[in-house]
Amino acid sequence: MNIHETARFLQRVTLLDNRQVDESVILHWQSLLDRYELGECIRALETHSRNSAEYLMPAHIIRIVKAEHERVEKHAPIPGADNHAAPKPNNFDAMCAVWSDPVAFAREVHAYDEQLVAAGFEPTSGMRQ
Repeated sequence: MNIHETARFLQRVTLLDNRQVDESVILHWQSLLDRYELGECIRALETHSRNSAEYLMPAHIIRIVKAEHERVEKHAPIPGADNHAAPKPNNFDAMCAVWSDPVAFAREVHAYDEQLVAAGFEPTSGMRQ
């Protein structure tokens, strides 16, 4: 947040607890919240207000925002992936039966690659359609 956004944020805080806000308070909060966006700080304020009777401190906002970031990252899609699981090989049993024979296993991998390509996935062995 920039200094103007921090001032707007603290106006909302003041509506909740009637705290006295002056330039030094704004500067202090801004120095602690400068890496966060106004919207996420407001959401954190709302979360804190719904769930706590504690006097709001910057640490509350930071903790809530960080928890939200961690939640989003945990469930974020893998960059560059379409996030659909590749199908199980139709020849899975055959692959398992020949895993110790490199030539036979390579044939089964090739068959699976054809299955993957037909389903719209990248092949495992670099085979291209």
